[in-house]
Amino acid sequence: MRQLRFTTKNAYGEFSFYATEELVQEFLIQARIKLSVDNFEFYCTSSQAKSLYDWLKMRNQIKKDPAGE
Repeated sequence: MRQLRFTTKNAYGEFSFYATEELVQEFLIQARIKLSVDNFEFYCTSSQAKSLYDWLKMRNQIKKDPAGE
């Protein structure tokens, strides 16, 4: 399972994070972005990386607490 590195910014500055190909593919499908994982990795903008990061955070919170409690 290959880990992909993305870079984005927040209020504190620039940071990098990693995501698996499978998670990026799931994000692309849900966001209706018609790019392959490889093309997304190559052409990804900072704002798209931020969207991926936010999606990953939300996905992890839902997995941790599916009832929202």
